Amino acid sequence: MPISRSAALGALAGCASLVALGETRRPAAAQSAADAPFVTLRVASAADDTVTPVLYALHAGLFRAAGLDVALQRATSGSAVASAVASGAVDIGRGSILPLINAYARGVAFVLVAASTMHIKGDPDSGLLVLGDSPVHAARDLAGQIVSVAGLDDLNWLATKAWLAANGADPDGVRFIEVPNSAVLSALVGGRIAAGTLAEPFMSLALRSGKVRYLGNVVDTIAPNLIESAWYASAATVAKQRDAIARFQRVVAAATVYTNAHHAETAVLLASFTGMDPATIAQIHRAVSGTTLDPVLIQPMIDAAVRFKIIPQRFPAMALLG
Repeated sequence: MPISRSAALGALAGCASLVALGETRRPAAAQSAADAPFVTLRVASAADDTVTPVLYALHAGLFRAAGLDVALQRATSGSAVASAVASGAVDIGRGSILPLINAYARGVAFVLVAASTMHIKGDPDSGLLVLGDSPVHAARDLAGQIVSVAGLDDLNWLATKAWLAANGADPDGVRFIEVPNSAVLSALVGGRIAAGTLAEPFMSLALRSGKVRYLGNVVDTIAPNLIESAWYASAATVAKQRDAIARFQRVVAAATVYTNAHHAETAVLLASFTGMDPATIAQIHRAVSGTTLDPVLIQPMIDAAVRFKIIPQRFPAMALLG
């Protein structure tokens, strides 16, 4: 049975171009609380809603209160973040977990340090869309058709293959191409693709246009509840900064409890980081983040990656936690 958004949040609460953005607000109470020497952490994320808990923690002085001087950097893409983390240009990055699974399977030592975006059954933040008058109404209707994903071997690609297989279609009978989220609607209207995966905020905006309809909640096929992205560091950074990273995780978890429940209040913060119009932000489905790195909410993605030959063999999700 689908779980409600409120029930999921309750459960969670209990459980390369880079642009710098430093912490500028430090309340008087935070100054007296931070007795230990400040530790600087360079943190990077692409400019989307998943960074909101860190934006709020910076704004409210939560990192300062924990003895951290966090410098948030805006990256052009998840791959730019991964490169910066791997090279040591930043200490902590945020990105989708599937590429980190792929990297781990190939010997690259990234360690997850804090949960980020959640997929929650009944409240999807992505999906497979078709034109409103499309003849495609089921997975089998996509046989021989072209389907877009933001990136080959990304989560929505993997989830769409799993959805096709689970609904009686041959995933190998569909041609997948890469189309950026921002271009999917025009690709559908222009007839260049039969269906396209879209993530927020683009999914909400496309659906509001009235030109498309929702075909499938593909990520549900992997698991009804899943951690889609996370904050992570290199194994070397974790070994050197273990205490500071633990403080970062605690602050992000606390900030996440607030931001999950206060989307309207954080719209201006998100707009300042992403450049989006606050009015547009008010119309989109806002991201929900987890507060703990539960391996049970990661393992299904690893298992699906093995099934569809992204990685050669299964490993326990705990291995990603260092």
